[in-house]
Amino acid sequence: MIKYSQYFAYSMLATLAGLPVGCVVGGLLTGFYALLADTGNLSQFPKAFAFGLFVAMVAAFIGILPSFLYGAPFYALLSKHKVANGLTASLIGVTPGLLVLPFEPNIAVLVLLFGGCVSLTTHLFAKRRLAQLAGTGANNSFKPKPLRGSA
Repeated sequence: MIKYSQYFAYSMLATLAGLPVGCVVGGLLTGFYALLADTGNLSQFPKAFAFGLFVAMVAAFIGILPSFLYGAPFYALLSKHKVANGLTASLIGVTPGLLVLPFEPNIAVLVLLFGGCVSLTTHLFAKRRLAQLAGTGANNSFKPKPLRGSA
């Protein structure tokens, strides 16, 4: 039986990779949304790209503690019970945003966006390794061959 600590270690490693990648995806989406909502002119593309990367850097800095203290342990728990998939990973990521939504809707939109992006990229990084971990169990593939003529 695989211990939770092994799932947790792999989940933490996946979060270490998924946090910056997910924040860059969310930051670029934010930058392009700002570009299209503000001017709609693609000549401002470099400014939108730089703005998106800046927002991604800030989001990664803010998201370090929640992703490692909340996201990675819950994802490891779901993986251990073999229910980790894109939907459950997304639910882990957007739950903090849903909790903030009644109090601060403007901030909640960003938390929903970045939480979803980070959780999905973390899932993409973790799913293969955790699936291999789930597949390691008792090896029953070695079975002695029956003797000839016995049946």
